[in-house]
Amino acid sequence: MALQLIADSTTPFLLRLHPSIILGSAEESIVVNATVQLTASVVPSGLTITWTSSDTDVATVSTSGLVTGKAAGTATITATVEDSDHETDSATCIVTVTAE
Repeated sequence: MALQLIADSTTPFLLRLHPSIILGSAEESIVVNATVQLTASVVPSGLTITWTSSDTDVATVSTSGLVTGKAAGTATITATVEDSDHETDSATCIVTVTAE
């Protein structure tokens, strides 16, 4: 979490909280057709998390962070948050998918 102190002519001091995201795990292993739910802690609360997969042929991820194994291999799942000032933060989880 990063804090920034801003001063301007109308507000002597304004403390701004940059967005921060932390995933519950950095690595997960699943078999093809199995799922794993990733969890995230976000500060400030209420920001929307955008989930993406580096290789959707290996693993897909839903808008809620549910990862589904599609084929053997490795994919990096990235969770990103953005605040109203377009400040962002991301965290990743490496998912290894093995054959059934």
